[in-house]
Amino acid sequence: MAELILHHYDISPYAEKIRLCFGLKGLAWRSVIVPMVLPKPNLTPLTGGFRRTPVLQIGADIYCDTLRIALELDRRCPEPSLLPEGGSGFDGILATWAERVLMWPTARYVTGMNRDALSESFFRDRSAMRGHPTPTMEQVAAGLPHQEGQLHLMLGWVEDLLGDERLYAAGRMPRLADFALYQRLWWLRALDGKAAHSLAGYPRIRDWMARIAAIGHGERSELTPQDALRIATDARIDAPARGGETQRELGRHHASRGDGADVGARNEGGQTPLHEAVAPSSGEPGVVKALIRAGADARARDAGEETPLDKAKRFARAPAILKVLWDAMASPAVRDKTGEGDEQ
Repeated sequence: MAELILHHYDISPYAEKIRLCFGLKGLAWRSVIVPMVLPKPNLTPLTGGFRRTPVLQIGADIYCDTLRIALELDRRCPEPSLLPEGGSGFDGILATWAERVLMWPTARYVTGMNRDALSESFFRDRSAMRGHPTPTMEQVAAGLPHQEGQLHLMLGWVEDLLGDERLYAAGRMPRLADFALYQRLWWLRALDGKAAHSLAGYPRIRDWMARIAAIGHGERSELTPQDALRIATDARIDAPARGGETQRELGRHHASRGDGADVGARNEGGQTPLHEAVAPSSGEPGVVKALIRAGADARARDAGEETPLDKAKRFARAPAILKVLWDAMASPAVRDKTGEGDEQ
């Protein structure tokens, strides 16, 4: 098997989830450190514009989203399984709650408490990624009491979950749901550690976290971003060419099989990589074109019923980006009675 290459940064909680997956399976892997904020010039050429962390590279095959990465690790290295068949329903409920509900008070409390350790560009980048204005440090500080209250409410639930002396959140053996929950609580100790005191009153959580941490990260060795790009360039792509397929069709086939970055993947807001590529923190016409060539759906609507074109217009993106999106959507069904597009 080709080397496992993880594009990540050390204080990324979602990357910690995958590092633990490597540890559980006893895998050797290469570490490529990426910036916490855009631009990420050595990552986006691999992902077609996907900017989030972590990303797994195996040769020329790119896997985005931690669940997709875990599924691929289980496919290639089945034992011990990250997603065993028994209890998969509970796994899904726990992981979804941890990463879509518990995420917010942990993220906001940690970044707020450690705001002096984070650059202004961090807050600007994360706000732009979600289409929000950048908060002032006064606003961040003012929200801390509410976030702390929410956090302790949810920590109480987790402490209660562990109250029957189970070793792991989902049963007798560690699995992906444990890592999904752990990464949110591990984040409380990140940066300058000013949020770590939150765990003081939860002995069962602390004991469980110690057991998870003891799993380790497998065998890590460093790799430069340039070497990772070279490996991808030189590698053979697993999806074989079939008679009469164009390069674009091959790209779409490759993405649909999950062998490369899935251009139709959705985040928690229902946004695709194409939605993210037109955000104020991104916005490279070449990336938008590459995603569309790879089969990205320019008509896809997010949870707010917004297409990538809607989002680009809302943020007054460059005319070149608007033109690429309009051309991708153009059809008699979406033109007005004059035959002109609504962007003219």
